[in-house]
Amino acid sequence: MLILWQQEQQAQLEAKEEEQMMQREQIEADRAEQQRLHHLEEIAGNTSRQLAQQFEAQIVAQTQQELQDAAIAAALAATEYEQNRNHENQLRREAEAEELRQQEAQVQAQAQAEVEQPRQQPVVVRPQNWILPKGRRPYTEPSEQHYLGPMNVLCSHCNALHFESEKLSSSTRALKRFGGCCLQGQINLPPFHQPPRELADLLFGISPLSASFKNNIHQYNAAFAFTSIGVNIDHRVTNTLGVYAFRISGELHHLSGALLQDDHHKPESYAQIYIYDPADQLPLRQRNNPNLNSVIMTQLQGMLNTTHPYVPLYKHAFQIMKEKPPHEQQDATVRLQAERNRD
Repeated sequence: MLILWQQEQQAQLEAKEEEQMMQREQIEADRAEQQRLHHLEEIAGNTSRQLAQQFEAQIVAQTQQELQDAAIAAALAATEYEQNRNHENQLRREAEAEELRQQEAQVQAQAQAEVEQPRQQPVVVRPQNWILPKGRRPYTEPSEQHYLGPMNVLCSHCNALHFESEKLSSSTRALKRFGGCCLQGQINLPPFHQPPRELADLLFGISPLSASFKNNIHQYNAAFAFTSIGVNIDHRVTNTLGVYAFRISGELHHLSGALLQDDHHKPESYAQIYIYDPADQLPLRQRNNPNLNSVIMTQLQGMLNTTHPYVPLYKHAFQIMKEKPPHEQQDATVRLQAERNRD
């Protein structure tokens, strides 16, 4: 019996040792697998960073090339414009010289005819350099349009831009005075805020998408508007022939409708879009304006979400609705209060 008990104890010890060995092998295998997965993640991360750096370098190089091409095109256009202008001025001077020669010949012919007339008729003697007054000359179309020059003269008080010919008679060469902007400093208005960088690049031609933005600037403005215009249009004037005239009756105001769409068949618009999550706003605006550039729409939405003072109001309302329990989100209401005498 003792021998059997010892054999059983020995078998149990061997089984435990074998089980512990298997557990150690499993732990080593798990550790090796974790190291392999970690190594693969490091390789994938390095590859992603390299691809991102390459893509960013390509975008920067492409943007620089586009800016260089735009600068070269602008320089060529300016050179061509200057050449055309010089050519037109030369043609105009030649035409004026020819006109003067014809007038002198006409005056000489008239003087010769008056000399040859009988003595009883009075003879009008004019000087040889006499020129027919402009009011009596035959009308001819001018060879070029009247040009006031660039509007680049700043008012010393309000920095408004003026033409050189708009200055007052009391101006000097060092100090030019103007009266059509601020009455020489009597009217003092606060300066305009500088536009955000994204908007400035689109407005001032720095961005390669500037031309597309300016061509559709009215539609871009309507795509991100909070309210629509409310007015009673006088169709007796707007529906007639001739020059278009926008005539209204009563007061002009803005309409801010319900934030939730009553008719589910109509697309969301105006302030109804701002209560959505920012990730869902862009597809809604693209659906309403499929012809607009998606890159410009993305830049404008990001700019408004970070700089516009009214966007956080709607964003805060969305967060309140999202924090409510699911069964209460459908019953949430938003009330906007506007006072007539306040902006």
